[in-house]
Amino acid sequence: MRILYSSISYVPAKRASSVQVMKMCEAFSKRGHAVTLLTKKSNNAKTAEQSARDFEYYGVNQRFRIEKLPRPRYRGGGVLFLCCVVSRLWRLRKDTDLVFSRDLFAAYFATAFGHRVIFEAHGVPQGWLGKFALRRINSSRNSHRLVLISDGLRKDLKQLHLLPSPACVLIAHDGADPEPTSSEKSDCHKPEGTFRVGYIGSLYPGKGAETVRDLAKQ
Repeated sequence: MRILYSSISYVPAKRASSVQVMKMCEAFSKRGHAVTLLTKKSNNAKTAEQSARDFEYYGVNQRFRIEKLPRPRYRGGGVLFLCCVVSRLWRLRKDTDLVFSRDLFAAYFATAFGHRVIFEAHGVPQGWLGKFALRRINSSRNSHRLVLISDGLRKDLKQLHLLPSPACVLIAHDGADPEPTSSEKSDCHKPEGTFRVGYIGSLYPGKGAETVRDLAKQ
């Protein structure tokens, strides 16, 4: 298929979201699909110089097309970025088989333009406009699937009456490439019978740091 992946991540960037976006596009490409990634153009001049090495930066071997759209830092820059995304969605409406989006409003416009859409939600929409957009996505005949990254998110959306029929919901936790085996880690040494616990992510409630804290006490 011709897949248009719409994200709100900067590429390249060190955020976990940009890593997941690149890895998802790589996975789709490995399945034989033609993938185009819509993403934000980095405003960091030093980082922008690495644009030609985006795939190496993320350790991505499978190549796909990356289209970087402007997202100015000044107030209203987010609106300009969305306008650029909407323009691309309109122009590619006859040349795309599927829009896979982590961007709520991009998914909303994609369904309105007649694209077949899969929206991947990473949180509860904020404000009435976000909730309105999700309801319209869920009720659209062009919405193929709502992907949620946890069952906890499913429960939260259910309480707010923001879920489509159960058949249209897929819970798919974020994943990562496997770590190298012990034999491949020449610089990794630890006593026999011990294990390490690592946490990567934000430190606000609900992201898992509480579990690491409780484990440390034991």
